[in-house]
Amino acid sequence: MKKTISLKSNREFTRVYKRGKFQAGRYIVLYVLQNNLNINRLGITTSKKIGKSVKRNRIKRLIRENYRLSEDRVKVGYDLVFVARNTDDMPDYYKIKKEVNYLLRKFNLIYKDKKEEKTEGNKEEEKIEKIEEQNIVEEKSGKESASAISKNENDNLIDNCEKNKSEES
Repeated sequence: MKKTISLKSNREFTRVYKRGKFQAGRYIVLYVLQNNLNINRLGITTSKKIGKSVKRNRIKRLIRENYRLSEDRVKVGYDLVFVARNTDDMPDYYKIKKEVNYLLRKFNLIYKDKKEEKTEGNKEEEKIEKIEEQNIVEEKSGKESASAISKNENDNLIDNCEKNKSEES
């Protein structure tokens, strides 16, 4: 497993901001600049407007982890700077994951992966993610929906997904 190379100096960040292209999502802005190297370099910034250091560092960790998980599918030769945006709600892991993948796809930086084709395991994972998103929405609105899947059905979906993953390994 390779270690991600970081952008460190202010000059490197400024060069990416001025010469690079950018795309904005709800929680993150991604700046991309080709670096003519055989590696990708990653920079993550958060403004003090986002909140105290605990919140800023949590967002940076979430972005870094989601990039790490998709790093094998990202084309090489780019400087990437993720800038966290100030929003009312604190984004969770899945929102950041969705946004990082969305922004990388917008720049056409992700290779098509045969494993990502719709398989039974992926369909079940998508169902689980939808259920979790529904639960989050219901918790925020304070409502309990009659259409929500019962806990047993949710547990069965998770068990099936784990079985499929173990069979693939």
